[in-house]
Amino acid sequence: MARVTAPTVVVLAAGQGTRMRSATPKVLHDLCGLPMIAWPIAAAREAGAGRVILVDGPSRALESVVEDVSVAIQPVANGTGGALLAAAEQVPDDAPVLVLMGDVPLIRAETISDLVAAHVAAGAAATIATTLLDDP
Repeated sequence: MARVTAPTVVVLAAGQGTRMRSATPKVLHDLCGLPMIAWPIAAAREAGAGRVILVDGPSRALESVVEDVSVAIQPVANGTGGALLAAAEQVPDDAPVLVLMGDVPLIRAETISDLVAAHVAAGAAATIATTLLDDP
């Protein structure tokens, strides 16, 4: 069986959540007593992430809310690719990289661990998780 290396987890959270029509960025809204962004970060840590990189926007709204993460700034709102590019310099070459959205508070550590293990075991260049819901 392939050895599972602690993944680097990049959490994308630079979007402003404008569809919510709130002055507060979407990932800073409280959910069960914590800002939404805290949930995927906690799941990544529980899953054994070697490093967590949070991609924030130029206003740096998240910097004061999260602890023990590396922060990358996406200078221009140019989508997911731009957010990943903003984090690229901080991503090590020797570990799997897992990309999570900042607005996935229900992601479980077990799901992250299982995805990384399947990725490593397959020797895949890339792996993606999807789901089908009976009643989304």
